[in-house]
Amino acid sequence: LLEEDIEISIDFFEYFEATLPLLEKDDSLLCISAWNDNGRRNFVRDPRALYRSNFFPGLGWMLLKDLWDELKDKWPNAYWDDWLRDPEQRKGRDCIRPEISRTLTFGEKGVSQGQFFSDFIKDTKLNDEWIPFTKMDLSYLRKENYDTYLFQMIKNASLITGFEAISEHKNSDLVMVYADTVGLTRYLKLFKLMADRVDFPRTGYKGIVNFYFQENRIFLIPKNIMDELRLTLTNSSSTT
Repeated sequence: LLEEDIEISIDFFEYFEATLPLLEKDDSLLCISAWNDNGRRNFVRDPRALYRSNFFPGLGWMLLKDLWDELKDKWPNAYWDDWLRDPEQRKGRDCIRPEISRTLTFGEKGVSQGQFFSDFIKDTKLNDEWIPFTKMDLSYLRKENYDTYLFQMIKNASLITGFEAISEHKNSDLVMVYADTVGLTRYLKLFKLMADRVDFPRTGYKGIVNFYFQENRIFLIPKNIMDELRLTLTNSSSTT
């Protein structure tokens, strides 16, 4: 689904062709999206990177006929993106989204009246590199594989406790832990990321929000998830 004010990347169709089998075989997926809500130029780096998200991104997305049949009779006349994010429609299903967006909206005015456009959308990077997704193994994005894939990256990252510590690292994966929505809001505003949906963060997966900053990949992680990972690490260490 594309709106009339959207530009597409050179590998837009390649991306959707490659991810269609995932959507067809994994009933825990709601859609494939071409958009990263935090996709401004200074927050992205890897054109090959794809992630699962609990948050419906919109702005260029693919759904199956079965989902349309499920929703069409109650589809709203406006603000359908927020409507799709409601638990009643989402039903715990995720979307796949790229790190670097495959769409770019130039519609500053519209139904949403250009909300956040100047601050958060105008500088979004549109991918300009052809990525052969159809030749890549994307099985790590399947529900049964993804947590292991994501959590392994986090386990290999360095835990830091303050914003100032970021400058001590370069080309590293860094973890910053937050305890609640107040803590997450503070971090999102500190990094100048979208902070309008902290109860259900944009791009987030299980509350984990990742992006690039000062040449490092940052993972903002809720304390309960980090506690589980620490337990896993402790258990792994005790059995080796």
